[in-house]
This record gives sequence, structure tokens and C-alpha cells, in this order.
Amino acid sequence: MKTTLIKAPLAILALVMMTACGTAQGIASDAWGATKFVAGQVSGE
Repeated sequence: MKTTLIKAPLAILALVMMTACGTAQGIASDAWGATKFVAGQVSGE
């Protein structure tokens, strides 16, 4: 019974961390794409 109580929060924590990492990578990727786009616009003009 005790092991189940310990494993459940760990599984939820791992899931949350994986989701957060994926979100952070997506934001970083979007920011990099936006930066390249702005740089291209500036150098193009």
C-alpha cells in the first residue's frame, strides 16, 4: 500500500516534468524562429 502511494506522485511528477520540457523546447524553438525571421526582415531592408 505504501509503495503505491509513493509511486503515484512520482509518476505524476515525471509526466509533468516531461510535459514542461516539451513546452520549454517548443517555446525556445518558436523564439529562435521569430528571432531568425526578424533578423531576416532587418537585413532585407
